[in-house]
Amino acid sequence: MKNCTHAAVRWSAAALSIVAALLVFDRGTRAGAEGFNFLFSFGSSGGGQGEFLQPTGAAFTPAGDLVVSDQGNKRVQVFDENGAFLFAFGSFGTGPGQFGSPQGIAVLPNGHIVVADVGTSRIQVFDRRGAFLSQFGGPGTGPGQFTFPEGVAVTPAGRILVADPVASRVQLFEEDGTSLGEIAGVGSGPGEFSFPFDVAVSQRGTIYVGDYGNNRVQAFDGSAQFLFAFGGGGSGPGQFDGPLGIAADPAGRVLVIDQNNYRVQVFDRAGNFLAQFGTFGGDPGQFTGPWAIAVSLSGKVAVTDFFLNRVQVFGG
Repeated sequence: MKNCTHAAVRWSAAALSIVAALLVFDRGTRAGAEGFNFLFSFGSSGGGQGEFLQPTGAAFTPAGDLVVSDQGNKRVQVFDENGAFLFAFGSFGTGPGQFGSPQGIAVLPNGHIVVADVGTSRIQVFDRRGAFLSQFGGPGTGPGQFTFPEGVAVTPAGRILVADPVASRVQLFEEDGTSLGEIAGVGSGPGEFSFPFDVAVSQRGTIYVGDYGNNRVQAFDGSAQFLFAFGGGGSGPGQFDGPLGIAADPAGRVLVIDQNNYRVQVFDRAGNFLAQFGTFGGDPGQFTGPWAIAVSLSGKVAVTDFFLNRVQVFGG
């Protein structure tokens, strides 16, 4: 895809008919900032059950189980709400159910698990027990193709959003891979991106994109129209040095991994800073390579640490 001087927003009519009924955006409502105490961690370096080599993506199922991309081991592992290993699926390869480099993960309302595979430029869909169901994508810059599919999220209607940082775009799909449109454009203006690494969707349907190269988060409505942006380069409250993983919690807050400041920042749905947690280090509640973040329906927050090969869980 050639570089653009302005953002190109192309959501199909089919997508717009669904999101129009779902989106209820309220820029003025603020939620509290409590509830981010360290609870426990699990994982260590290795290839056994519950061990990791560079954990990347994370997502909670509706039942509260945690699904984690184990990039270095070319698999996905699933844990219960207390961090106990349940099962794993995947192996190295290019066949159905295999991975080249599993990254972002999301879980559909029906429990199906969506995995972005950077190594094969595709999205794979599995049932709740890890059985392969379908795949879509392939290398390229055309509709439904990927150069570096990294972040994935699911809309309230069960559509799949895929952030492709190298192509500077976010695409929207049905579960079967039908392409519904994209938000695209290279730059620093409204709706333009510089390495959009991850994407999240609130329960109200607002789309939040971590715009890594511009050190900001951009918000779009369910029709893919730009709403506002927040952030800016730095280490102060509300500033970023590499906004990587992003998630929206049931209270409407937006949680952003600020990678090179070794912390998680919390904002209200309008982008106002609320709180932060984490510092550099290997102790409980500290990070050396915070990567992905996920929030359960009960409000638990899981953060993967790429270098410490562990997952930490926070909550009230």
